[in-house]
Amino acid sequence: MKYYKWRANRSLSADAQKVGEELDALLSIDGTFTPRRVVDAARDPSSAMHSCFEWDNEKCGELYRIEQARYLVRSVVTFDPNAGKSVVPEPIVVHTKTAEGKPVYAAPRLLREDADMLQSAVAMARAGVEQAQARVQEVRRIQDSDARREAAQLLEAASAKLNG
Repeated sequence: MKYYKWRANRSLSADAQKVGEELDALLSIDGTFTPRRVVDAARDPSSAMHSCFEWDNEKCGELYRIEQARYLVRSVVTFDPNAGKSVVPEPIVVHTKTAEGKPVYAAPRLLREDADMLQSAVAMARAGVEQAQARVQEVRRIQDSDARREAAQLLEAASAKLNG
């Protein structure tokens, strides 16, 4: 039996074990699924995933539900309850692309079997890291310019006191 829980710092309004089992059932078809398939499966009110979505079309539309599906999928991890605390929970899927270039979430076992999907997942992960690094640099530049501006203001104030 596989065990599922919410990733650290994430909690949704559903039982993570049941959600993980439903996502695993979607994977059993061909080893992959898209956010759209997750939304379609969650439409059934008896689905464990149903409560994780906003179904009121006056509050949101279908594209928002697709984003909710992406968040849901990234929020569930599998773990071994008998392992020590040093064992890191694993995602139940990895974001990658098919040979046709279609973005999908794939079971890790599929990536072990398909070198192209694995290479795509690695490339996508690297791109994510590069984007994160660029955002950190942007924030540092803002922080540095604010710090320089603050230092200049302090120097002006000190100079005014000395000359005053």
